[in-house]
Amino acid sequence: MDNFIVAGTGSRSLVLDESKFTDIYDKLIVLLTDYREIMGNQLTVLSGMAEGFDECLAHASILVGASLMVAIPNKGYGNYYWKRNSLLGEDRMTEFNSLVSYAQDTGGVKYVCPSIYDKGRHSNFIRNEFMADLADVVLVYNPTSSGTRHCYDHCVKTGVATLIVE
Repeated sequence: MDNFIVAGTGSRSLVLDESKFTDIYDKLIVLLTDYREIMGNQLTVLSGMAEGFDECLAHASILVGASLMVAIPNKGYGNYYWKRNSLLGEDRMTEFNSLVSYAQDTGGVKYVCPSIYDKGRHSNFIRNEFMADLADVVLVYNPTSSGTRHCYDHCVKTGVATLIVE
């Protein structure tokens, strides 16, 4: 039996609201626990490694003991988004590296593009499509934000199951 992949896409801004982050984290734990009960060790959670929803999903996967696979847009992504341009205004590379380390040990790490742009397209959007194309279901938080909307639209276009997390 192949792994059942639950991917996630959502707004980075979730990291700015601790109460909402905790609420979404709790909901993700319930969802992933349900998937784990059904799929057992075949469950793999796929995170795009952005601050906010993606990190929330990664932490929830760790709590429920699921394998974590991460799809990182490019090699400089962590340094740019988690260190120099973190929405929290602080260097969060220790957190980023901790999540990547767990993924290396359980589900794998994939750098999707060699640089920030590949064939004229931003690596974040290529990462979104990569995740959706691998997923059995994509959990979506705040589908109105631009990157999330892109991933959600790709899921709809290609027939990937989605579940809105509110």
